[in-house]
Amino acid sequence: MVPGLSSQDHCDWPRRRASIDRICRWLDQWAQGTAAATWWPESVSRYEHHEQTLARRAPGRPSWCYGTPGIARAQQLAGLARDDSDRARRAEQALAECLADHHQLALIRDASLCHGWAGLLHTTARVAANATDDRLASTALPQLRYRLSEHLRRSGLPGHDGLLTARRRRATRSVRRPTGVALMVGRLPPARRRLGPIERHRQPWGPKLASLRMSLEGIT
Repeated sequence: MVPGLSSQDHCDWPRRRASIDRICRWLDQWAQGTAAATWWPESVSRYEHHEQTLARRAPGRPSWCYGTPGIARAQQLAGLARDDSDRARRAEQALAECLADHHQLALIRDASLCHGWAGLLHTTARVAANATDDRLASTALPQLRYRLSEHLRRSGLPGHDGLLTARRRRATRSVRRPTGVALMVGRLPPARRRLGPIERHRQPWGPKLASLRMSLEGIT
C-alpha cells in the first residue's frame, strides 16, 4: 500500500513503479476465487510458496491488516498509481463481493480497527472515495455503519487496547476514551520529526485515524 500512496502523492520514480508492479504480480499469483469474487489468503507459508499451492480453500476473516479488504485497497491504490483502471476496478469488485459474503462477515467478532468492524468500515470508506462507481458508497457503507452501530449497541466498545499501543510500539501512542478503550493516532518517530510541514502533511495515517475516531464517537 505504501508504494501506491507514495506514487499518488507525486513521490514517484522508476524503481518505485517497478516495486508496485512486482508486488502486484505476486498478489495476482495468489489471488483465489473467481474473477467476480476474488479473495486473497491471510498468509502464504514457506511450504505453500515452494509448492505453489495454497492449503486454504475459503476466505478468512475480512480484516484491514491482512485480509481481502486491505489487499483490495492496496490493489486499488496500485491501479490508480499505475493508471491501470482495470486493476483498480477489479479490486473494488473484490471488496464489494467480500462485503456481500455473510460467511466472511460472520468471522468478525469485535469493533476494533485491526480485525473488527471499525477497520472494515474505514477501509471501505477509503476505497469508496476513489471508486469508479458508487456501489460501495451507496450500499456497502450504510450497511457497515449499521453493523458497527449494532455491534456497539449490543457489546459496547472493545475491552482491550487493540493494535499498536504505546506499550508495544514507541512510534505510536494511545488516546484513551473514558471507557478505557484505546483509539490510535500516529506519532512520527524522532527521525521523522525533523521533516518540514509539507512532508508531515503527506503522512496519511494521522488524519485517517483521526477521522475514524470522530466517526466512532459519532456512532457511540
